[in-house]
Amino acid sequence: MNNFLVAIAGFICTILLAAIFVPILVDWNSYKDQIEAVGRKVTGQNVRIIGDVELRILPQPVFHTGGLEISNADNKKLLVTNDFTLELDFPSLLKGKIEVTSMNLNDGKIFLAKSDDASLNLFNLGSIVDQPINLDDVSIKKLILNNMDIEFTNDITKNQKNISIANAEITARSLHGPFKVKGN
Repeated sequence: MNNFLVAIAGFICTILLAAIFVPILVDWNSYKDQIEAVGRKVTGQNVRIIGDVELRILPQPVFHTGGLEISNADNKKLLVTNDFTLELDFPSLLKGKIEVTSMNLNDGKIFLAKSDDASLNLFNLGSIVDQPINLDDVSIKKLILNNMDIEFTNDITKNQKNISIANAEITARSLHGPFKVKGN
């Protein structure tokens, strides 16, 4: 009986060690197309990875790339960043929810547009395809913006405003809000 328990413990340790170290050994750059396809499926937007890709699964899933570009179906840019890091809460994923424990956007630009129906373009994520994720099931503990610009465009009046953000931290209970923002 003891040998059986030792064998099971050894098997579990082997699986955990593999989950920790195998992602380090994989060249994730060769999987950019597949990662972009998943990004398109989840967001319903065009996703393009610029730069090298790093991925870690344990202790928490972390995705990092040297740059990221997201645009809508009309190829209007929604986000351009030179450095992107996303860290997710593993237990939440097992429950079918997405909890962003940390997301960093550095040195880039966010493009917001208000349309005829008064909605912002960032909140129609997945509207073109069947959205696999409910926006209420996505929460953000910490979204950090460093050296980012935000361009607001009113599609009706064509007025445009630009805001430069040195650093800001955003939290959200869901992607429908409420949102808290602090920074400068």
